[in-house]
Amino acid sequence: MKSLLYVTLVATMFMLSGCGDTGDSAASCRFEVQNNLDSGDFKAVIAELNQPNSACFSAYNSNEWLIDLGAAYMGESGLSMSEILTLIGGANNSANSSFSAFIDGVSQKQTSTALESLDNASNAYSKFLGEQTCSSPNLSTSSQDICLFIGLVEILRGTTTVNYLIDGDISALFDDSNPVAQNEVKQDMTASVCALEFANTGQQCSEGTVSGSNVSFIYSDNSTRNFRDLEIIINGKIYHRLATPLGVSFGTTIITDGYCDNSFANQSLIWNFPLLACPLNKDPLKNDEEVATLLVETLNSGIDAIASALSGDLALQQEVLNYKSEIDNFGNADGQLSIDEVQNYLNSL
Repeated sequence: MKSLLYVTLVATMFMLSGCGDTGDSAASCRFEVQNNLDSGDFKAVIAELNQPNSACFSAYNSNEWLIDLGAAYMGESGLSMSEILTLIGGANNSANSSFSAFIDGVSQKQTSTALESLDNASNAYSKFLGEQTCSSPNLSTSSQDICLFIGLVEILRGTTTVNYLIDGDISALFDDSNPVAQNEVKQDMTASVCALEFANTGQQCSEGTVSGSNVSFIYSDNSTRNFRDLEIIINGKIYHRLATPLGVSFGTTIITDGYCDNSFANQSLIWNFPLLACPLNKDPLKNDEEVATLLVETLNSGIDAIASALSGDLALQQEVLNYKSEIDNFGNADGQLSIDEVQNYLNSL
């Protein structure tokens, strides 16, 4: 997925940069927004375009300011459009057409708040579509272009998730020059896959053992949320992951970041008893990011959204679908990714 998509995205970025009212105040405000996007001051753009009565709005056609807001959130994630174009274009690595290389590239760019920023980018682009979705019939050209961006954001959310599955530097996974570090990260990834399988099916993996116990986290408003602390033992080493509570059906692991106690204090990058894997989401009003959803639904919907937006160009569409095929080949290759296929793919890295 390189040159053709690269050219398409560059062209799309320019086509979506039309102007509305060119009044001095509005034009000056929008110029500042564009300047901040170009210079990487994404927080300034986000602050301006989140103002209910921003002077910038009248400088845009209709709600096209949401496109710039989405771009700012992508930049805040460390994955601005220019960064994505570089990764997709394969400027530094001719192997960037493979999904594993894309994961490696994203992991080196993403910020600590990447998932939240990408969620906000997706919301901004979706608001631009209004009541339409990327699967709606007769999408306008501009809406198809936005679906291209939505698809990219969804793929980025899925690939960003992979980096949260291990404690160390995921780039070591792809570095054959340091086999010791590589094997440590591979075992760390195996622990996450084992935890996900156990949370999802209740079954043990062949590489180790998993056990679970109920825990509760206390949030800033004194509310509590229940989870399962999963202990994974592989080759004598202990790992900890966090899963949704056991209900009527099996659940999933959730995205965590480091370790902490059940009130989010005593944070650490290394697990020590009695610390728990620390939920990435610490806001009692927000839902936790679920690994199964992020690894399966976002990749499926993201790749499908891009493919739909490129339905008029079969060659370019196939470049996009190759990402899915790389993972799909670890299962029944039916065109839709499953949690089993993603688990098998991650174990192969």
